[in-house]
Amino acid sequence: MTPPIALVRHFDGDLDAIVGGLTELRDFRLTQLAKERFGPVRGVKKMRALHPWDEPDTDKEVIGRPARTFAVGRNDDEGVAVWKQCMQETYGHRSAHAERIVRWKAGDRTSAFPAGTLRGYTYLGMPLDVPAPGAILGARHPSREEVEAEIAEKRAQREKMEQAWRERMRARDERRERARELAEHEDLERELEDEARRVRVIDVEPPKKLELKPIADATPEPKSIVRRGLDDERVTKTEGQRVIVLRKRDPEAGKKSKRRRRHRRGRGANDPPA
Repeated sequence: MTPPIALVRHFDGDLDAIVGGLTELRDFRLTQLAKERFGPVRGVKKMRALHPWDEPDTDKEVIGRPARTFAVGRNDDEGVAVWKQCMQETYGHRSAHAERIVRWKAGDRTSAFPAGTLRGYTYLGMPLDVPAPGAILGARHPSREEVEAEIAEKRAQREKMEQAWRERMRARDERRERARELAEHEDLERELEDEARRVRVIDVEPPKKLELKPIADATPEPKSIVRRGLDDERVTKTEGQRVIVLRKRDPEAGKKSKRRRRHRRGRGANDPPA
């Protein structure tokens, strides 16, 4: 038994996933029906005594509204938008299909039917129009070859992503192993240093510092600073040396007079006028 192409595309060609999904959906629907059921179950006698015309068989007779030709599984804002678009496509398809049926009965076999006329296209070979961009109900169903090619491409991309993930995991494990080895080496070096500090050295003289002897042939380095007094001759050529002039101060000239100097007082702002 071949599953529908829509299920194959939805579950990426996994037959086990298709069976599991349908089984879960069946169990969920049976649970919902058990909650909605009220009253005892009818027996065989009651069912045989019931006339088929006495049992309501449409949603309009049960809940007062017609049955929908499509269903939207989501009740959020996006689901409401999809439902409105499907309603508009349904009204447009019915109007265009009614006009095209009149032409078909008149003998016109060349005009295209609106997109989504699956039964007439399958059994009568009716030509179909191109679906509008972004159509939902009128979109063309993909063929089995297209779905298989799409699934193969998805599997190749998934395998490529898994290979890249495995490569990243391998590189991460290598870095962790390298870090663990470095930590073990550091711990070993630290333990050796601690053991070396505990060892006592007995009857061992410390090494003497070697004295560097001056070279006999080497010329003495020139002085970098030349000092002279004020009365000495001026140095004309220093050859890159720094010259410092030593100033000698007279001890007598440095003494200040203890006599208080009298300052002339000027006229202030508080003095009375002359």
